[in-house]
Amino acid sequence: MARRELVLKVQSTPIDRQENRDAGKVFVVVEASAIRAEEWGLRAMMALGTSGLTVPPEITQLGLIGVALVGYQAFMGSREEAVMPLWREMLPACVFFQAENGVRIPFNETLIEEVSTLLQLRQMVMELHTGFTLAEIAQKLQDAASALKLNSSTTSTSPEQ
Repeated sequence: MARRELVLKVQSTPIDRQENRDAGKVFVVVEASAIRAEEWGLRAMMALGTSGLTVPPEITQLGLIGVALVGYQAFMGSREEAVMPLWREMLPACVFFQAENGVRIPFNETLIEEVSTLLQLRQMVMELHTGFTLAEIAQKLQDAASALKLNSSTTSTSPEQ
C-alpha cells in the first residue's frame, strides 16, 4: 500500500503587503515509514523530558489530544539541543518540491522563501502523521474541557438524603 500524501499548492496571498514569493509552488508531504515515525516520536518524547513540565492529570485523561497540547508547551521549555535536531529533520524527511514536469525534488532550504510556507508544511507533516489538524485538536480540547466542567458540576459531593 502506498504512503499517504498531502499536497500544498502555495497561494498568492500577499504577506506583509508583499507578494508571496512561493506562490504557485507545489509541495508534496509524504508519510514517513512506521519505523522512522516511531523513532522520531520516541526522540520527541525524550526531548519533552528535558522540559521539566509537570502534566496535570486532567490533561493526561485527554489522551493523544493532551499529548499534542502539552507537547507544544514542553517543546518550548526543552533544551535547544534536544529539540532542534527534530525540528531540522522534520521537513527533509517528508517534503518534496514538485516541479512543473511532475518530478519530485527532495526538500532543501533553497526551495522555500517564505516563513508562512514553512509553517504550513510543518502543520501538514503533523496532520499527516497524527491524523489531527491543529483546528481539530483545539476543538477536541474545548469539547473535553466542557465535558470535564459538566461532569464536575453534576457530580454530587454529598450523600443523598
